[in-house]
Amino acid sequence: MASAISNGFREDCSEFLSDFAKLKATDYSAFCQEWKRNNFQYIFFGRNTDAEMAEYLGEIFYTVKKFFFASKNLFERIGAFYLLYTLYFKQPLFMFCKIRLTLEEWRVMKDFARLPQNGQALPQITVMLWKMFKSDAFRFVQDELERGFDRFYFKSSGTSYDSSSSFRTNKDLEKELQTLTAPDGLIKATEILEMGYNEMKEALDGK
Repeated sequence: MASAISNGFREDCSEFLSDFAKLKATDYSAFCQEWKRNNFQYIFFGRNTDAEMAEYLGEIFYTVKKFFFASKNLFERIGAFYLLYTLYFKQPLFMFCKIRLTLEEWRVMKDFARLPQNGQALPQITVMLWKMFKSDAFRFVQDELERGFDRFYFKSSGTSYDSSSSFRTNKDLEKELQTLTAPDGLIKATEILEMGYNEMKEALDGK
């Protein structure tokens, strides 16, 4: 999914996660120190329009998500989860861009947050996942890649970048698109949200 607009981020991300994994740390405070040491806050700079920023965010979310699911290193995987969480809440578009998750990916991420890692419980990750879910950070989809005029709509919007812009028109359209059942079998987002909510509630209630 990476394109010229996010060229270089994958290498930066890989190096960042590798450095974090070497610390063998599981605490978010250690991640924050590494974030500051690498000046990772500048990862959002250099985008000239809202459309470019939105596309860039979608691609870096996808990249970090793939690192999370593909990594066999526990500490690198924890770092990828922390990075996804941090990028989402620090994005300049006020949590407009969502993290695309299939139902299977949601279940894997939920199990990662719920189950002990190497016998060690990680309550920070459980709380973070719950916060992301309640903040509507996830866009639950049948396919992890965008297709059709959903992506085209963002690309065709060429307004100058302004961090105070609400993207209200795009957001309203996106919500309508999420409720459609496309010919390729797109699952209604509301149905998956309900399943995800019930599963997480049961997990938190200890049922």
